[in-house]
Amino acid sequence: MNLIKVIRKKFQIAATVPFEADGTNFPTSIKECQSAIEYAKQNAEGFPRAGLPLVYNGTLGNGDWISYSNLTPDTPIVFPVRSKIKEVTWANDPSRDNRDFDLEFYRNGEAAGDLYWTYQVRSSAEHYGFVDGRNDIFEAGDFMRIKYIDQGLNCADLVVVIWFSRIPEEP
Repeated sequence: MNLIKVIRKKFQIAATVPFEADGTNFPTSIKECQSAIEYAKQNAEGFPRAGLPLVYNGTLGNGDWISYSNLTPDTPIVFPVRSKIKEVTWANDPSRDNRDFDLEFYRNGEAAGDLYWTYQVRSSAEHYGFVDGRNDIFEAGDFMRIKYIDQGLNCADLVVVIWFSRIPEEP
């Protein structure tokens, strides 16, 4: 007897197994398991996701680069796999009075890279904040750099966390 026939007899093909979408977040139009598997694969982007903390200990000056650590300020952040940035969070020394600053995000290009986004922080009352809803895609090997642009009193002990997820390669 053919082994493939034995396996098929023992297990059902996902396309023939009924799927009940009621009580789930799946569309009710999905009626069999293969479609549910494909839907889950397509829509599971972002999980797991990772946070990459970038730390600058001490007082920042206008034009300082923020990287993995202020010990390596000129080091670009390199993406080892195709990734999508979804959110950015930040926090700094809570004793500072004025936290007005910009974070300029550069990607690839020559030297510093090409400026593609400026995140403006205008928050003199809080020492933390976030932005969500980003959809910045980086291919494997792409790099990013972040520059601090002062708009008030220089902040200190800044941590910027880049939240990203691995996304599938283009077909």
